[in-house]
Formats: sequence, structure tokens, C-alpha cells
Amino acid sequence: MGKKSKGGCDSSNKAVSLSLSSRLDLECVLELREREEIEALRQENQELRKKIRELEQDGSTTAERCRDRVEMLKRRVMELEEEVRILEGERMAAKESELRVVACPPTAVKKHVRGPSGGHEPLTPEQHKQAKTFLDLVSQTEGLGPYIRELRVDEKLVRWYQSGTSLSWSRNGQVRQKCPDGRFKIFYENGDYREFSQGRTVYWYADRRIIHTTSEDHLHTLEYLDSGQVERYYPDGTHEVAFADGTMKFTFPNGREECVFPDGTVQRVDEYGCRTIAYVDGSKEIFFDNEKKTVFPDGTIKAAKRASYNSAAQIMESSILADSKRASTR
Repeated sequence: MGKKSKGGCDSSNKAVSLSLSSRLDLECVLELREREEIEALRQENQELRKKIRELEQDGSTTAERCRDRVEMLKRRVMELEEEVRILEGERMAAKESELRVVACPPTAVKKHVRGPSGGHEPLTPEQHKQAKTFLDLVSQTEGLGPYIRELRVDEKLVRWYQSGTSLSWSRNGQVRQKCPDGRFKIFYENGDYREFSQGRTVYWYADRRIIHTTSEDHLHTLEYLDSGQVERYYPDGTHEVAFADGTMKFTFPNGREECVFPDGTVQRVDEYGCRTIAYVDGSKEIFFDNEKKTVFPDGTIKAAKRASYNSAAQIMESSILADSKRASTR
């Protein structure tokens, strides 16, 4: 009887130990699964954060590009408004001159040309001195030499030169230059000037040392003389930037980008965000969807996750953006 009870106790102990062992194994499996899930969620969270940062960077780049475009269009609108105002003033002045010629006898017209009349206030001595100083400065800058004739016409002081060029100072402080070849310039008191020639407009920003050229086919070119950077805005929406170190960057209307570096390296970004860097040795690096793929010249392909490398493309792009920002602040 005692042997039976002892055997029953041993079997029950074995059953308890087995149940405890299986429970521990089950807990270990569950804990391992939880750890794997936590690690997967942590990795997914990191990837999402990186993706958000990339989207924010791309959005800030696009916003900056749009702001530059808006600023350029605002300047163009101001230029066009100024041109319209000038042309309207010329039209009205020509119309008034024709009316005076019709209404007045020849002697009266001659008197009007040689002095102020007809409701126009004469120039004060201070204005006359200011006009002569500005005209002398423009004449010296343009290399016109001494003038052969000077007249005060209404509210203007006009000079004629041997080459056929004329300079006209207006009460608003502007000097207008007319050349025999059809070129036309307007000089402003702040040092800026605008030139019209055969459908092309050139504006010089004296304070920022920028030349803005608008051609007849609506191509806008911005030359930053201090930094050596040149930007071109094409009618189809293409934006080209030539940096002083020889780097070229192209942004196309569909969102594609292409950068050509002085060493021959070419970086391309398609409209889907896939970035490809082609090196001069024939190798390529492709960055897309949190993965990096390296293609070697012998055809070998190596793939890696984004978390395990530092993106050379981001370094290149950040350097380009830094150069662009430095040039724009100048």
C-alpha cells in the first residue's frame, strides 16, 4: 500500500514539473514574440520618422523654390508696370506736344521748347543742380563725352551728344537715355538701371549686384556677380542653376532633378523620389523606398537598408541647398 502511494506521488510530481516546464517554455516563446514585435514596431517607427523628415525636407525645398519663383514674378510684374507707366507717359507727352503744335503759332512753340510753360512748374535751382550732377554721372559712366546742346523742356533737362545719344532728366529723379541704334535705358537714383534692346530687357540691381535679363522668348537669367552663380528660368518651367564651382543643377516641371558635379558624377531624382548617383568609374547607387542598392561596374549588386548607411545623396543635396541659400542671401 505504501509503495502504491509513493508511486502515485512521483507521477504527480512529474506531471507538475512537466506542466511547469511547458508553461515556462510557452512564456519564453511569448516573450520572444513580444520582443520581436516590439523590435519590428520600433524599426517601423524609426523608418516612419525618417520618411517624415525626408518629406519635410522635400516640402521645405519645394516651398523655397516656389518663394523664389514668386519673388521673381513679383519683380517682373513691377518691371512691366513701370514699362507701361513709361510708355503711357510718352504717349501722353506726344499727344500734348501735338495739341500744342496745332493750337499755338510757330513762335509760341519755339518759346515753349526753350523754357517752361503751359502749367508746368519750372525747375528750382536745387533741382537744376541735381539734374546736372546726375546727367554728368551718367554721361561719364556711359562714356558719352561732352554734350553739344542742353535744353530745359517743361519739367525736364535734356542733353544731346555728338554720337546722337540723348539724356533726359525728369523731376522724379530718373534719367532716360536714347541711343541711335534704338536702345533705351532708364537710370534710377539708387544705382539701378533698366535697358531695353530689340525685345530684350536687362535690369541691374546695384545693391545686390544682380543682373536680371529677360529675352524675347521669355527666358529669365539671373547672374549673381558676387557668388558667380547663374540661374535660368525657361518658359517651359525648367530651372537651371550653374554654381561657381562648376556644379550644374536642373529642375524640370514634372519634378525630376539632375545634378552634374565637376568630377563627372551625375545625380538624378525622378518624379517618384528614386535617387540615382552615377560615378565616373561606372558604379551606381540607387536610393528608393528606404533601401540602397549599389551596382558595381562588374555587374555585382549589393543591397542595404537605409538605417545601415549614410546617404551620400543627402550629403550632396544638402551641400547644393546650402550653396543656393548662401547665394540667395547675398
